[in-house]
Amino acid sequence: RNSPPSTSSSPSSPGYAAVTSAEEAHIKYREALCHKQLDEVSHAIRSLEAVSPSLRTLPMNLTLGWLYMSTGTGSRVNAMTVYQDALRQNPVALEAINSLVDLGVSARALLDLIQSSPAAAELGDLSWIESYVVGLFAVHTNDHGAAIQHWSMLEERFPNNLPSLLQLANLHLEAGRYDDSHYYFNKARVCDTLSLDSMDRFALLVKLRNTPETPGELNRLAHDLLSTTTQRPETWVAIALYTELRGDREKSLNFVEKALVLSPRHVLALQLKGDLLVQLNKPEHAIISFFHAKELRKDLRSYKGLVDAYINTRKLKEAMATAKEAIDTLPNNAGAVTLLGRVLAVGATANGVSSEERSSKTKQAKKVFGRALVMDPDYIQAAMALVDLLCANSDYAECIELLQQSLRQHNQDFLHTKLADVLSLDGKYSEALASYHTAMALNPNNEDAKVGLEKLEKRMRGVDPDLDEDEDPEVSEGEAADGSPDGAASR
Repeated sequence: RNSPPSTSSSPSSPGYAAVTSAEEAHIKYREALCHKQLDEVSHAIRSLEAVSPSLRTLPMNLTLGWLYMSTGTGSRVNAMTVYQDALRQNPVALEAINSLVDLGVSARALLDLIQSSPAAAELGDLSWIESYVVGLFAVHTNDHGAAIQHWSMLEERFPNNLPSLLQLANLHLEAGRYDDSHYYFNKARVCDTLSLDSMDRFALLVKLRNTPETPGELNRLAHDLLSTTTQRPETWVAIALYTELRGDREKSLNFVEKALVLSPRHVLALQLKGDLLVQLNKPEHAIISFFHAKELRKDLRSYKGLVDAYINTRKLKEAMATAKEAIDTLPNNAGAVTLLGRVLAVGATANGVSSEERSSKTKQAKKVFGRALVMDPDYIQAAMALVDLLCANSDYAECIELLQQSLRQHNQDFLHTKLADVLSLDGKYSEALASYHTAMALNPNNEDAKVGLEKLEKRMRGVDPDLDEDEDPEVSEGEAADGSPDGAASR
């Protein structure tokens, strides 16, 4: 249905027709909107290309830019041209600014274009637009600290502005500041209860926070989105996250597929699909989803998912290459550095690795995790990965110290659970018992803490923690004959 779009807006373009009046231009615009609604992108482009650039209004340029962007990289130059025209018409056309940033226009070039617009003088004080542009570039370069600073200034200038609140919520989510992210998402919901923008990411945040209120809060959010519309991918991603929380991964995957039918390029849906496929022991299929997500948005979640999928399929060379790409793409990002450490740690325990190579890779991994923690001392994932590495080498004292240090910054139930696990391995049963109880006080739904506590109580009674309470140890015929209790005792 969609033939290749014209690549020029000039009168010599095959799609160009002489539209000489504003009335005809308006008709062509309405025609293009109809084609767009029917997903007939090439026809919509031809309708708007028939309008001379001098007759195109701001909505026409914004629509034509969107259409060019949706066709792929072949029309990026055309998209840049019409978005620049849109910005000359209105220097605060934020949709044009956002798209030009996506297209790689520099911050300085954008600000020069805005300031040179004939309409700029009529709009009064535009000092805030610099914070918007610089803040947007900070978002695109994953400089979360600078981005939060600029968007906080914008939120102060324009209180309760929905795009600013959502941007801050997403930035805090990416930075791992879940409580701050939750605050801004809730403020955004108060501003507009019917907006679905970023609500799938709000659902992800609710799930990641993992508090006793999580099931109820996620259920209510999914229900609200479903009541608003079934025609947005955000609705089905939220429902998929709630279904996954309840343990039904197959059903959750079906809901993700519904989201992707509505929007095949929806990054969070692709990432969630990859996560579910890994959990369903289909890592080869997960690689495809994460790779597609990474091509659309080179963020930490896409890189992490792809590295995990490669590790699950024992493709350590590919995992290493992806981790290094993440570091190049996300410089000074503790999460990207942690990915490299994880690959080195897995390589240290791979089959066929010599003891010398194992020792070397363990040291390298430990050094890389340490580097991530220097970059961001509060980055829990780096601390947890280092704890796992230290535990594998029975360095329990260092594990305990690292976890206690993390707990001083983040009083999270899973950290108390991990500390209890390590204390138990180190034979410090009474301290482990206290940590398990603290974890369960923070989150009564913490299954890992429940299982760990049960095993610890068995161990303290001198019972094999992996043996069911109602299971009688079986004694072999040989043991029965010589009366030796050693076999039973060892179990």
